[in-house]
This record gives sequence, C-alpha cells and structure tokens, in this order.
Amino acid sequence: SENDKAVADPRDPSETPVPMAHEVITCRVLQIVIPFMRGEDVLAVQRALETRGFNPGVIDGIYGPNTETAVRNFQRAAGLPVTGVVCGRTYTLLGVNCACVPPCPSGLTCRVLQVQSPLMSGGDVLAVQQALAARGFNPGTIDGVYGPNTAAAVRAFQRARSLPVTGVVCGQTYVLLEVNCISVPPCPSGIVCRVLELQSPLMHGEDVLAVQRALAARGFNPGPIDGVYGNLTASAVRSFQSSRGLPVTGVVCGQTYVLLCVPCSTVPPCPPGPAQCRVLVTTKPFMSGPDVLAVQEALSAHGFSPGAHDGVYGPRTATAVREFQASRGLPVTGVVCDGLYSTLGVGCPTVPPCPVNPPVSTCRRLFLDRPFLRGSDVAAVQAALANRGFNPGAVDGVYGPNTFNAVKEFQIAAGLRDSGVVCSLEYRALLINCLSFPSC
Repeated sequence: SENDKAVADPRDPSETPVPMAHEVITCRVLQIVIPFMRGEDVLAVQRALETRGFNPGVIDGIYGPNTETAVRNFQRAAGLPVTGVVCGRTYTLLGVNCACVPPCPSGLTCRVLQVQSPLMSGGDVLAVQQALAARGFNPGTIDGVYGPNTAAAVRAFQRARSLPVTGVVCGQTYVLLEVNCISVPPCPSGIVCRVLELQSPLMHGEDVLAVQRALAARGFNPGPIDGVYGNLTASAVRSFQSSRGLPVTGVVCGQTYVLLCVPCSTVPPCPPGPAQCRVLVTTKPFMSGPDVLAVQEALSAHGFSPGAHDGVYGPRTATAVREFQASRGLPVTGVVCDGLYSTLGVGCPTVPPCPVNPPVSTCRRLFLDRPFLRGSDVAAVQAALANRGFNPGAVDGVYGPNTFNAVKEFQIAAGLRDSGVVCSLEYRALLINCLSFPSC
C-alpha cells in the first residue's frame, strides 16, 4: 500500500532504486568497511561486474566480501592494481556512469602487524583480512582486528608461499597479499619482546610463541605452543630459571630472554624490585606497600594464589605464604623475611633478617580452660599479639577471655582456623621461639 511504502526502511536493499544504464550517479570510493557501504553506486558496480562475468553474489547494493572478491578478480583480469577498492580506472573500465569518478587514494598506511595485547586494529588489518579471505585463507571475522585467527591465517598463507612462518605481516607478506600500501614496512630484524608475566586477561603474541618454542627446545614443557602466556608456560619458565640460577619469578625479561636465545629486537630489562623490603607479618591494621605487592606477584608466578594483587598483607596472602613455605620444606610461619624473599625471586635492595626472639622453654597447647592457663608461654603469646595490634588485655600470663578473643581475631587475620586455640601454627606465625612446638 501507499502507507507501507511511506514507512519502508530506507536502508533495506530491496528499497534501493535500481539505476538505469544511462543514469548518472554519484560515485564514492567503495571498499570494505564496518558497517558495509550501501547505495546506488554499489548497485551499479555489482550489475557491471555481473554483466562482465564476475559474480558479486546477491545484487543488493551492499559492498560486502562477495562484491569485493569480484572486484579483485575484475581488477586482476583488467591489469589493474588488485586492491578490492572501487575508484578511478576501476569505475571507468566497469563502465559505471559516474557524475564524477573519484580518484583512488594513494594507498594504506601499513604497519608491521602482529598479535599483541591490546590487539592491533585498523584499515591495514582489514585489508590483510580481506586479502587472506580472497585467497582462501580464513582469518575469522573480517573486523579489522588482528587477533589469533588472523595470525593463524597469515601463518598458513606464509607457509603456502614459502615465506618465513612468523604470523607477522610485513615485507613480502604484504607484497604477495597485494595490499595497497603507501609504503611496505620491512620486517624487523628481531621479535618485539615484552616483559611477559601472568596477567588477566592472559598475555599473547609472537614473543610468547618464541619463548614457548625456546622452552620446548630445551626440554621444558610450556604446554600448548599457542602464543598464550598461561600457567603452564609460566611454570616452565620458573623451571628454566631455576636450572640456570636465575631469580625464579616466572617473569620473562632480561637474562631469561638472553639465555633462552629468543631473537628480540630489544631485550626488555626486568622491572626493579621494591625500594624497601620489610619483615612481613600479620598485623592490625594489615601491612601494605610495594614489598607486599612484589610478594603477591611472586606467589602468583609460583602458582600460589594470594588473592587480589593489592599490596595488602591480609589472610589470603599469609595463607599463600604458608603454602609456599610448606611446598619448599621451610618452616611454615606465614612470615616473609630473610631467604624467603630470595626463594620467591623478589629483588630486594636489602633483605631483612627474620627476628629472633628469646627462647620460651615450654610452649603448651593454649585454650580457654577452668581454671585459666597461666605461664610464660601465655605471656609470650600476649606480648606478640599486642605487638601486632591485637589487644589481649593485660600481658599477665593468664589465658582468659580477652586473650582468647585476641587469638581468634589474629587467626582470622592470618587466614588460620579461628578456634582460639594456640598450637604450633599460631606460635610460628607469632614468631615465638619455642624450644618445641605443640601439635595442633
């Protein structure tokens, strides 16, 4: 009906008027963009291609991949630069009756393309994806984003053309893909290497892939060689670092790159450690600072979760420290000092020694009892709690309700079971120097 025509969506290709051959139309430079270009000029190009035996797919006035492929085929047959872009001589040789033929742009600004975080995006990526698809190499969604699928298609293309299989677009890869670059960027002499570490989302790229291959070649299993820096790769890095006498951080930088013989264009230095390392213990309020953050990052690199990397020495971090100590056969204290910094691979300008308190001859299992337990072991626990900010009341050597509640508060803060009972875990966490520790 007339009303139906009045409300029809003007973007609907079925509503796009079909120009007659003699009609003069406004012509634009046509190319694949997101969203796809639409209009009378696209429709005229599609009809002209079909007339000349080049199939553009559905003649719908939409400049999509099928039309772009037909344009490339026409340009190749006509001896024109194969760009997939309709402009200048392509319009003329197709016989499209343009009011004014738009000149072709001078070319794309082409960069060295590789998978990195965040992902590269732009017109050069889009042109590479289109060229790959036109040659039967599937880059995934043609969206102008250089992700893993596009890199995989590039590697497949490079392998088919006997080029170095790098997944990096530069030099001859651009030339053989016939991307219309203003200037083809040469391939870098080495890989662009970053400081690699476990992050969320996971880091990925050619530098990760090179590290994984180097690890595997030396007998350290990084898991799938997929260019993704995950837990298995970090674990293999730590094993390699340990075997070479490097700080065991799970972070790839500096000497780790050098000893893995990764061909970096520039080897990134390892980030400096904290300016000051303190004895880290459970306190009220919690300790915080760059040294805590460095310990949290090191724990994660070793596969022990400290919770959020927030620089706060809370219960999750103390628990992760105890788990790490147990895995290395160290005294399980939840306290970071002395050699533990080195074992974690934290670079301190000065390593703080662990405190040595006067010995306590008898350390009993302490709990709330009737009559209340009394003794020097109770007094040592009370003094240690008070020093950490947990109020046991009077330091009088009597294990009463105030001391019991302070112990429970400390246990919660340290990530221990809040039983109010003091045994080996609590004595060690409070750094009480017992001649022998009671079992829990």
